[in-house]
Amino acid sequence: MASRLQIIIEGVDKASGPIDDVTGSLGRLEKGSGSLLERGLSPLRDMLGFGLKAAAAGTAGAIGGLVAGIGVSTKAAMGMEQGVADIASVMRLTKDETSEVKDLITDLGVDPTLKVSATEAAAAIEMLGKNGLTLDDILGGAARSTVLLANATGADFATSADVATDAMALFGLGANQMEKAVAGIVGVTQSSKFGLEEYKFALANAAPVLATMGVSFDEFNAALTLSASSFASGMTAGTSWRYMIQNLVPGTDKAAQLMKELNFIAEDGTNIFFDSTGQLKSLDEIINLLKYGFRDLSTEQRTSYARAIFGQEALGALNAALEMNVETLADLVKNQSDVNSLNDAAETRMNTLAGAWEILEGIIDTLRIQIGEHFLPIWRDLVERFTAFLDEHGPQIVEWAGNLAEGLGELIDTYLPPFIAKLGEWWTAAGNIADTAGGMLTWTGGLLAWMREAIQPAVDFVREYVSLEDVLRGIGIVISAIVIPWLGGLISAWGPVFLVLAGAIGAVSLLRNAWEGDWGGIQGIVAGALNYLDERFGLLLTAIQVFGPGACKRFGRL
Repeated sequence: MASRLQIIIEGVDKASGPIDDVTGSLGRLEKGSGSLLERGLSPLRDMLGFGLKAAAAGTAGAIGGLVAGIGVSTKAAMGMEQGVADIASVMRLTKDETSEVKDLITDLGVDPTLKVSATEAAAAIEMLGKNGLTLDDILGGAARSTVLLANATGADFATSADVATDAMALFGLGANQMEKAVAGIVGVTQSSKFGLEEYKFALANAAPVLATMGVSFDEFNAALTLSASSFASGMTAGTSWRYMIQNLVPGTDKAAQLMKELNFIAEDGTNIFFDSTGQLKSLDEIINLLKYGFRDLSTEQRTSYARAIFGQEALGALNAALEMNVETLADLVKNQSDVNSLNDAAETRMNTLAGAWEILEGIIDTLRIQIGEHFLPIWRDLVERFTAFLDEHGPQIVEWAGNLAEGLGELIDTYLPPFIAKLGEWWTAAGNIADTAGGMLTWTGGLLAWMREAIQPAVDFVREYVSLEDVLRGIGIVISAIVIPWLGGLISAWGPVFLVLAGAIGAVSLLRNAWEGDWGGIQGIVAGALNYLDERFGLLLTAIQVFGPGACKRFGRL
């Protein structure tokens, strides 16, 4: 099969060459003729070339999509095959019974009124089997009822299967009553704030006691529906109803005495909540009796009696019962489990575009599985053949792998040591280069230090000169006021010398005056020059002298 697909695909891929030859020939015919008729071949040539290539590309795409679709369908069919096998294993089905389950899954998956894929239907059926339902129960409507429950409540299929089978088991309902039971559960979820998850907890906490004492499944559902607003959760609701019904039989002498005071227990010891045969009366009768017994009590007295007789946990259910409309309760008991309402609820929830789309997806999933089932034998044959090939030639494959590993080891032993040695030489050469670079940096640092020392006198001279203002002025005063008149003759004799000295003093005075007046911006120029030299060379020099030699030596030792 793979070879045939390869031939087709390669044939399509190689079609472009011959097609180009055909269109090229038409082009050459057009070029060689100048007539209007022959030039009319140009549109035909383009149309033919484009059409053939588009057809070839479309064929290749179609084949690729077909192959991908077959792969997806086969994978889905594999999953379904495994799901059916799991069901058969759990329920210990025969081959014929397994075939019946498979047909049921397909029927549910393509049902246009149900939102369920074949995969989901298989999971629901497996859960029903694990919960103890027989194949006849499942085929007789339990599976479809579970799907309806999930559709009507929006819950997942596993939870729906668990809740439905638990309710049936706890209240002793037969498989033929499952659809009615599911309708009752849906009625609670639609008429109260409790969803299926909360209903599950209420059922688990109340039903074991209520069902044993004689409360029916419909009565439980009706009571839960009317009292839901009095509880924070299904768990607390179930617990409260359990304690209230359970304590209709007094558990202590004090409780019995208080029940006598409220006329719940007659003088002869008869408990009015039970009939002459000892069976618990209907729930609406019980609530009427409770209302009558508590009718004349104040709120404080009612609370005191209720806590002493029924217990703190029962107060929520008792208070809800005392406020309950008995006629409404009776009507719910009678009509809440209407099967027609179940179908209507599921249909209403799914009567949207999103619901229709989900139904379509379920049908497509089922059809995909059915398509893939036709290819399962082919793929299974291929897998088994490949498995046999590996089993037969496994030792040769292992031997080949061993030879490959041995060859790689020899290759490493031969070429790795010289490479490592050469790598060491390269590393040593790199270290020498680093040492040389370190010496160059040290030399550069010395040169910059010498340059700094060379310009330092000039810097010091300017700074010292600026600070000698008072000294220079004092020398000028002494020479002009005392020394020059007193040594007039000496001055005359040494005139040229004093002229030079006086010129120097004058030049210094002029320089000082120019500095103070910032003539030509001399202060800024000098300060800028000094800052420039200090910023450019001072920090660089210090960094090189402190860190340069050590860093280069460290790099050279790597």
